[in-house]
Amino acid sequence: MMRHKHLLFVPILVISLVTLSHNLHGQDVWRRIDLPEEYRNYILGGIAAKSLMEMVVIARTEPYGGNDVPYCVLYTTNGGADWTTTEVWCGEDSNFPQSIWYLGDDTWYRKMNWAPHRTRGYGNPWKPAPMHLVFDKIQDIDEEYLWLTGDNGESGKDAIDISTDRGASFSLVALDSKSVSRSLAMRTKTEGILAISKYSEDIYNDFTRIYKTDDNWKTMTEIENTGLPLIIYSSLAYAEDSTLILAGRQESINVPGKWHMWRSTDNGVSWVPVEFFNTLNYIQDLYFPEKGAIGYAVSPGNRLYRTTNSGLSWTVVSPPVPVPALDSYIVPFTNNIVFLLRPGTIYYTTTGGVSDVNEATTHDNPSPLSIYPNPADDAITVRGMEPGTAYHVVDILGQVVRTLLPDASELKFSLMDLPPGVYTLVSPLHRIQFIRR
Repeated sequence: MMRHKHLLFVPILVISLVTLSHNLHGQDVWRRIDLPEEYRNYILGGIAAKSLMEMVVIARTEPYGGNDVPYCVLYTTNGGADWTTTEVWCGEDSNFPQSIWYLGDDTWYRKMNWAPHRTRGYGNPWKPAPMHLVFDKIQDIDEEYLWLTGDNGESGKDAIDISTDRGASFSLVALDSKSVSRSLAMRTKTEGILAISKYSEDIYNDFTRIYKTDDNWKTMTEIENTGLPLIIYSSLAYAEDSTLILAGRQESINVPGKWHMWRSTDNGVSWVPVEFFNTLNYIQDLYFPEKGAIGYAVSPGNRLYRTTNSGLSWTVVSPPVPVPALDSYIVPFTNNIVFLLRPGTIYYTTTGGVSDVNEATTHDNPSPLSIYPNPADDAITVRGMEPGTAYHVVDILGQVVRTLLPDASELKFSLMDLPPGVYTLVSPLHRIQFIRR
């Protein structure tokens, strides 16, 4: 329950889905959740999730706002079976929320134009976050730690704002530079890399400077002679171990305005171009959700690229529907879960968009393994099993939570002892995912 200045309780609006997580014809790797009818034409400008059961989305009537733009922040705690909002989570204001994050411990964080807000729990009032700088963007999140970069409002120079308590308070690290582009990535809570690009008086000597820290930016050291050109509109992310990926637009006399990607395997000391990306127009964001070998690159034209070898090579992920740049957003969530937001609809994949989530077939067994219902509440039935073969139920963390040994090709079993979430049924011949609501 939520207290209000004038009302003891704010009424809650609960909305039922028209269609919940149904399969897409001809697009087996993607599923779809439709928002309620009254939000079907709303632009979904951001999504944050604790899991596929608990999600928060920003719904607004126009992509980039304006005066008196209606918007609502909606949330679900049952995988989209119901969506809820409150009076304090809706409004008509040009300062509408632009993006949203989940920081753990029931803490949600949203960007309101140039000011962030945070709240605890679902439906409670949003409060301004006590930060020091003109908000640029969240650069990295590690459990309760949060790193932002932007302009120091007093000096106009670069700064890093650091929170160690999920955005409840911040400490400012003022820098002596005034850059055209900056990006930051953290390897741990204390070790990180900062890329700063700024123009000099001699344009032939413009380049991107790389700094490192091992004490959470209390001190930092420049890594010299990296060989990087001047890179603007940059994105920086850690893959596995000491591997870094840097993407942006190269600015120079010889190469004006071309987009590139660079890769470092020695924690930023040396960099090598990733040739596959030399022809791209724009890399908007880099994601390595679990700081491992799997990562994603998103371009504003909503082309999605995926790597499974820490950025050494990339493949194109095909979306389930056309994704115009103006009203569509792609948000990788984990190594394999990716959200695609279209007006009034959330598409998601639990396989990185590259394999079948509804049927499992092999060369040795051409008949499919099927699960129904999927999603399920209390039990599922599996068809096409091999009698005498062990089937393991694996959770999203890769842990085996149950082992089945069927004596027939069809088996029904209870899910009552499993918490809501995404699971994979694995055998030597099959691999298929299902959702427990």
